[in-house]
Amino acid sequence: MVDASSDEEFMRAALVAAKEAGTHDDVPVGCVLVEEGVIIASGENRREVDQDPTAHAELVALRRAASMREGWRMDGITAYVTLEPCTMCAGAFLNARV
Repeated sequence: MVDASSDEEFMRAALVAAKEAGTHDDVPVGCVLVEEGVIIASGENRREVDQDPTAHAELVALRRAASMREGWRMDGITAYVTLEPCTMCAGAFLNARV
């Protein structure tokens, strides 16, 4: 179980990722993925820098987590995002079992 102080810590980490997106002229959105109280991946919007319409913060974080975990299933993962996920990202969370 994640306590309120941890929620704030994880949201601050997502805000740091969002700030990074702003440095390369992307919409400043950030996402961190947490497992058992530990950040396992983060992502920021990278659509402009990668020239990829699917490079939303949530998908970047999911790709990094899947690579690190060597699997696509994200059971037990909690996502912290600085903006409500779009339909594509919400669907990706569902498909990944976040």
